[in-house]
Amino acid sequence: MVRQSESKPYHSFPTQLRLDAQLQIVLAQWRQGNPVPMARTFSDFLRGRQAFRIPRYIVTVLRGKVLEEESGYQD
Repeated sequence: MVRQSESKPYHSFPTQLRLDAQLQIVLAQWRQGNPVPMARTFSDFLRGRQAFRIPRYIVTVLRGKVLEEESGYQD
């Protein structure tokens, strides 16, 4: 039996499986050399922030760490 998290009531096992599958697709595309750096402002340059486009997905990185709240699917 899988119990739903009280801190994240929207979080369910099927949702986690779907998100894990999407993450595996994004990681595979990243490793295949598909990321394209997007234009950045001077402020982004100074902060060490860069966004990359992978087909249907944007990954934003700040000094080597992925910013999950600024990364996601783009249709």
